[in-house]
Amino acid sequence: MPLLTATPPQPVPISSGFDYVAVDTARGRVYAAHSASQATIVDAATGKVLGQVTVGPLYGVAVNPANGHVYTGDGEAHTVSEVDPVAMKVLGSADVGGTIDAIAYDPANGHIYADEDDGTHTYVVDAKTMKRIGAVDLPGHKPDMYQNIANKSEFVVIDAATLKVKRTVPTPDVKGNHPLQYDAAHKHVLVGGQNGTLAAYDAAGKLVGKAKIRARVDQCDLDQILASDDLCGKRANHRAARQRDRRADDRLAR
Repeated sequence: MPLLTATPPQPVPISSGFDYVAVDTARGRVYAAHSASQATIVDAATGKVLGQVTVGPLYGVAVNPANGHVYTGDGEAHTVSEVDPVAMKVLGSADVGGTIDAIAYDPANGHIYADEDDGTHTYVVDAKTMKRIGAVDLPGHKPDMYQNIANKSEFVVIDAATLKVKRTVPTPDVKGNHPLQYDAAHKHVLVGGQNGTLAAYDAAGKLVGKAKIRARVDQCDLDQILASDDLCGKRANHRAARQRDRRADDRLAR
């Protein structure tokens, strides 16, 4: 699978930094977690900000492809919330008991997976009831889910049924692992590092390709239709270029 660099960035007016971003390809929307407490809704084609929803201290964001609702990881609030981006309001929140950073939604089972920031748990929330239904204990690690282990240059594979770590995959070309995306069509795991490298690994953990990106990448989101890392950004700025860019201005690009 070839890894290509980015398209030109599109400036987006913001008031402070972002963390995670997510793309809804079907609806042409980009959702950015605004660290100041807001979920920012952006038109993916024009870069125009369509609105913001106040949630709380906000880091992670994920999209339900069936109804377009957005799930947010609410940081120090210790909650995961559901947002209706059309009505622009919070529909409900689940208390999970830990500080939340990254989150992911699995449409196959309707579960939201919320990663404890610098902790040892991944919390599981039922998206229908917005109730916590379990947690993965990860002693010694912060880490079928995939979790970066930044300080060890590796990622782990977690069995989503048993909630156990199945395998550890070394990523020697990637240092300071941060963004991670799963390409379902190719069964590839895409991992980016603070050292300016984006690498792709197959299901067996074999390196199948890598590309240079801007250094100090924070997070990316994968366009599952185009199979490209469509959105990437850093806490203070975003760039949709399959990479995250540190620039003087805050921007979201596509």
